[in-house]
Amino acid sequence: MGAIAGIVVLLAGLMLQTAVFSRLTLMSGAADVVLLLLIAWAMRKQTREWELWFWTVFGAVFTAFISAVPPLITLGLYVGIIFVSRWMRNRIWQGEVLAYFFSVLLGTVIQHGVTFAVLRFFSGIALELETSVVYVILPSLVLNLLFAFPIYLLMKDLSDWIYPGEVDSYV
Repeated sequence: MGAIAGIVVLLAGLMLQTAVFSRLTLMSGAADVVLLLLIAWAMRKQTREWELWFWTVFGAVFTAFISAVPPLITLGLYVGIIFVSRWMRNRIWQGEVLAYFFSVLLGTVIQHGVTFAVLRFFSGIALELETSVVYVILPSLVLNLLFAFPIYLLMKDLSDWIYPGEVDSYV
């Protein structure tokens, strides 16, 4: 049930990302809805591991179709960010919300930093670090943090609906 719901949610998130959120820019930064959905799903305690990794690979592959970044970089970034997010949730913080916001912050910075490095050094695109940080990375971070909480609440409700007997009592 979770894998099927994941496909529908990720496709809806991808459509929203390409149709709506790509137009809601701050300077040149845009929110990454698929990444926010995946991190929110990774924070849920009742999420089965295989479903999380299925969602992650599925989301990364479909995001790679709409991205200018090479597909293996997108896949590696998403898998790495979700791995670190899940690790932080299990080992460092037991509170989902704090771990979620820190994962969004860290994941956004890592994603844009690696993307900047790949596009500048391997693709030969002339990008300046200061311009990229001011016009893309920081605005994207602000938008991701702005949309993080509503997406977290939606994913929490979806998780509670998919796993009704395993509802967390503290969030």
